[in-house]
Amino acid sequence: MLLEITARPLYTGLMQPKALSSHSPAGAEPAGQPGLRANGQSPRPIRLLVVDSNRLVCQALATRLGVFTDLEVAGTAASIDEALALAPTLRPDVVLLDLKDRAVRRIGRGPSFELRPDHVGRLFEALAGHRAGIIVLTSYADEVDREAALRAGASRYLLKYIDSARLVREIEAVAAEAAGRPT
Repeated sequence: MLLEITARPLYTGLMQPKALSSHSPAGAEPAGQPGLRANGQSPRPIRLLVVDSNRLVCQALATRLGVFTDLEVAGTAASIDEALALAPTLRPDVVLLDLKDRAVRRIGRGPSFELRPDHVGRLFEALAGHRAGIIVLTSYADEVDREAALRAGASRYLLKYIDSARLVREIEAVAAEAAGRPT
C-alpha cells in the first residue's frame, strides 16, 4: 500500500510569515493604533506581551507568533509580577496570559499550581489607561476560571492547543476591539 503525502502551507489566514531580520526592537514605543502607522497609511504590528510561568512555553509561543509580519512580540514574562513591571513600559496591544501561577513547593511533592483569574484585573491596573486586550491562553478547560477571567475583563479564554491561524485571528480581533475598531 502506497500513501500519498501532499504538502500544505504551514501558515494560513490573514497574516503572512515575516523574515526573521524584520523584527523591530523590543521596547520601542509605537505610534497610532495597532494596524495603523502614525500616518494612517500602512499597518504597524500588533504588539504582544506573552506571560507564562514556564519559560520554555513562553519562548516557544513567542517564536511561534514572532514569524508573522503583523505581530511583534514586545516582551515575555514568566510571572505576573514580571508582567506587571513590563506592561506599562511595553504598552502591548494584546497580552497573552496563562492563569497558571507557580505556588509554594509542598514537602514531598513537586510544585503545585494555582489558577489566578485576578491576574487579569491586576494587568489592567498596571496598564493605567492604555487600551490593551487580554487573552487568557491556558491548558485548563475550566468553566469557573473562564467565567472569572471574562468577568475580570479578559477578551478571550482559549486553550493552548489552538492552531496558529486561529490564534492569530483571535489576536487581531482582540487588538481591534481594544482599539475601538469594529471586528
